[in-house]
Amino acid sequence: VEIVNGHLRLVSVDLGDAWSEVETSVEFDEIELEYRNGGTELEIEVEIDDGSVDVEVEFETEDSDDDSDHDDNGDDDSDDD
Repeated sequence: VEIVNGHLRLVSVDLGDAWSEVETSVEFDEIELEYRNGGTELEIEVEIDDGSVDVEVEFETEDSDDDSDHDDNGDDDSDDD
């Protein structure tokens, strides 16, 4: 992903042959990607929010009830305190 004239642009995606594209949505201020590999689903959202780029990655498997959410600041949404 790159920013050109204040707009997001999807340059490339390379997850390997095992992943299949489920959905791709590209708008000037938000890109949403969804991929599946067997029972694993990967969702990536990149957006421009108040002038900064916000990246959110969600990883979900059929075997678990929990999602692993990660954002660009390295924190996750778990309560591991």
